[in-house]
Amino acid sequence: MRCSNLSGNPSTVRYVLRDPEQARELLVGKAGHFIKPKGRPDAQDLIGGSVASLEGEKWAQHRRILSNAFFLEKLKDMVPRVVALTTAMMKDWEHRIAEAPTVDVAKEFRTLTADVIAHTAFGTSYAEGKMVFEIQHKQQELVAKLLSSVYIPGSRFLPTEQNRYRNKLNRELRRILGDIVQKRMESSEARNGDGKHANDLLGVLLAANKGELHGPQKNLTLTLNEIISECKTFFFAGHDTTSSLLTFTFLLLGTHTEWQERLREEVFQVCGKTQLPTAESLNHLKYVNMVLNESLRLYPAAPAMFRETYKDTQLGETVVPAGTVIVVPIIMWHQDERFWGLDANEFRPDRFEEGISKACKVPGAYLPFSMGPRVCIGQTFAIIEAKIVLCTILQHYRFRLSPEYVHAPMTVFTLRPKFGMPIIFEKLT
Repeated sequence: MRCSNLSGNPSTVRYVLRDPEQARELLVGKAGHFIKPKGRPDAQDLIGGSVASLEGEKWAQHRRILSNAFFLEKLKDMVPRVVALTTAMMKDWEHRIAEAPTVDVAKEFRTLTADVIAHTAFGTSYAEGKMVFEIQHKQQELVAKLLSSVYIPGSRFLPTEQNRYRNKLNRELRRILGDIVQKRMESSEARNGDGKHANDLLGVLLAANKGELHGPQKNLTLTLNEIISECKTFFFAGHDTTSSLLTFTFLLLGTHTEWQERLREEVFQVCGKTQLPTAESLNHLKYVNMVLNESLRLYPAAPAMFRETYKDTQLGETVVPAGTVIVVPIIMWHQDERFWGLDANEFRPDRFEEGISKACKVPGAYLPFSMGPRVCIGQTFAIIEAKIVLCTILQHYRFRLSPEYVHAPMTVFTLRPKFGMPIIFEKLT
């Protein structure tokens, strides 16, 4: 037991890892020996039935299908759209900043990244997707409330006011997503009569529904219910991670303004002062990469990760009993002096100057997107989006952290500032 701790209550035992080598064994070497904890049945409305929660062959099938939407070449197509949406956000800022220069970027980035996922993954607008995000926000609040109470088996079927509200939200969400899917199906069938679907995420899902995938995926199919479940998850997870990354990156750059100036100089050199960022220019932003990696180290969107043993399994020198929930303490490892040195709690992006592998003393101690077969499928999407937004804003504004900011990060599915992120902006001349 020297490598980890067993803790918990009579109904749940948690095994908290302290050794990143065990995490590599858990997530890579013996990934098939573990499942994601089922959690409370009444708290599955956000990601239930999707690649985020499925197991076994069903998970593998969904993962193979979804991977078609996240090839780098396809993701490059989203760059102009993200630039346009970021520019529109800044245009909206102009009048407000002239009167009051402080902007809560936590709120702004949640709206922006929601707009991006609606446009680039589902071919819809934020106006159409707004109801989805509003319902999912209500579901997050409800799930957070549920998790603070004791679950009684079968209680989700009782005709309580809370259960009626939960079921109403879920029905409404599936109805709206069903309308979005149906609208796309009809537009695809009407287009030149060929019925072909776009290359975005929804297009790939619909191609699987109609059996139109090619190559190794040609025999993989999805039902309409499965498509709606995947849409539900990616509407939620597709913007939450990037919003968290951008919010805390602005906290760091608004505090360490010398790094902000270094990044701005790099953006001017690579992209120019007035030219919009392109897919090609994003590949040459070394300092931007370093800062984003350091931001993910200090403030990972997912501060911890959980797995469960379905049979007795050995991890390192310890045999973990079946039914044990294993905790990977990501944020603790990210700031552990054993792995990062005495400056582990300091913002020092140059630790990533030679890449991630040289920055960390122990492989497996840096897990902002997990690793192994279940590594975050949207990590490249999130990084590209964050680069575009950051570069576009750096070309137009200088900024600093407001003295009104209260440092209180909290986890509500992802890491976020409890009291917002007030940033003071100054237009570049």
